[in-house]
Amino acid sequence: MAGGICWASFSWEAAVGLVAVVAALVVGLRQVGISKKQAELSEQANRVALFKLRYSVFEATQRFLDKFLNGGTINFDERDRAFVSAQTQAKFLFGTDVQEALEEIWQKASALDGVRVKMNDDMQNSQNYDQKDTAEKRELVDWIITRGRSLSELFQAIGVAGNS
Repeated sequence: MAGGICWASFSWEAAVGLVAVVAALVVGLRQVGISKKQAELSEQANRVALFKLRYSVFEATQRFLDKFLNGGTINFDERDRAFVSAQTQAKFLFGTDVQEALEEIWQKASALDGVRVKMNDDMQNSQNYDQKDTAEKRELVDWIITRGRSLSELFQAIGVAGNS
């Protein structure tokens, strides 16, 4: 018989087997789709977790800079400890650009802190500031202001700040 079904050789066992194979194929294809979706969701969850860790470094840095712009000093309060922790985290979360930038921020803030202490001592002892200290203080404050304004650009390049 050409092109038709030979009903004489049809068996229900073969039909059940064929249905089982088709069902297994459908279930397998659906499972592949589910597995792909799970992998995508897992990857997205990892990206969100990494973003949160990186953003906490950005926030700690921003709060530390704000402290110094408002006349704060290094006294290892919550902001200082958070920034020191952020520096340590940056080693693992970012490339060397961010790590080096955070180290430079700490160095400039420490230098500003030192100049402020010296100026306060000078004022108490001689009722006068050294002009060199005043110029250095202004230079450090200007640097911190500039870094604060460009901080989001430093972090935005890696997708942490702004609309990224």
